[in-house]
Amino acid sequence: MSHQASHSSDGTQVRAFDSSSKLAVILIGAIAAIAGIVMGVANPFLSNAASSQGIMIDTLFSVLLGIATAVFVLVQGFLLYSIVRFSRAPDDEGDGMPIRGNTKLEVLWTAIPAVIVALLLNYGADPNHRERTEGNTALIWAAKLGHLDCIRVLLAHKADPKLRDLGGLTGLDWANRNGHTQVANLLAGASP
Repeated sequence: MSHQASHSSDGTQVRAFDSSSKLAVILIGAIAAIAGIVMGVANPFLSNAASSQGIMIDTLFSVLLGIATAVFVLVQGFLLYSIVRFSRAPDDEGDGMPIRGNTKLEVLWTAIPAVIVALLLNYGADPNHRERTEGNTALIWAAKLGHLDCIRVLLAHKADPKLRDLGGLTGLDWANRNGHTQVANLLAGASP
């Protein structure tokens, strides 16, 4: 799929996403994947587990470290690439071309958190774990942010929709408060 080159307000051609950009995306993605795998497998932060539970915790930590490293390298790689590739000329005062409606990107952006949540839950993460500061669970955070797919995964792994944060609000309360109708409907059906 090639993008049409557009023109800025002064009539000069604006650089579009071309084959060299696609190659850079593939290269940055490959480097991120390799960095994530290396950090996950050769985790430099852990020593031998001192208990049988420690083995599962170390495995979960290694998976999280690998995912975090891959995401970090990916974001920083695209940021640096974009700064170099798409920087504007010193005399260019025009606006950039508007880009909207990239359905593939939107689906990918929605699916990634759900996949990460499913991986973590399959590795033994507790779906009802509360953070210390506000008492939020993963379900409450997903409801606050409107992540419908993550909530489906959490509910399938026995996340309790009745749990409340330290302010006394459930995920359903937060979904309603933040205007996430689909999330609120799903949680209303999951709550007794």
